[in-house]
Amino acid sequence: MKISKSILIKHNKLIQFVLILFLFLEFSCAPHYNPENGPLAYFKCNTTRAYMSTNIYFENLSKGSDIYIWDLGNGVISNEKNPQIKYSVPGTYKVTLYVKKGSKSNVYSREIEIVKPPVSYTITGIRIQQMPFFDRNSNAWDGALQGVYPDIYPVVLGSNN
Repeated sequence: MKISKSILIKHNKLIQFVLILFLFLEFSCAPHYNPENGPLAYFKCNTTRAYMSTNIYFENLSKGSDIYIWDLGNGVISNEKNPQIKYSVPGTYKVTLYVKKGSKSNVYSREIEIVKPPVSYTITGIRIQQMPFFDRNSNAWDGALQGVYPDIYPVVLGSNN
């Protein structure tokens, strides 16, 4: 397979553009630090939406502080630099980082959404209630040996059905 040089050049330029855009967005969202204004609270986390009992990691990116206090939104307070937590109850948690240096302080918050994991079921049996001789479009069965195998349309019902 031969790829033309012009396609490769266009592809490389697209990759460069995407990388520059990503870097711009990544660093433009972070607050800017001025030491004269005191400490600056800021953090990132590995996710903003997770299943219950999943590790959530917080990365402290604060500047100019010597004290930091985390309110993890569920009654847990931490003074670790980069705490982690597993939430056991679904909901939206407001995580807040308080930073302080001397008499000056700053605060930064963001929300984490915790959801229940998807429910999985094990099929322990199949009951055929109706055996069609034709598919939905009135076509005959089309198995490996024409006309031998029926088309099957499984319907998954909830636990109430």
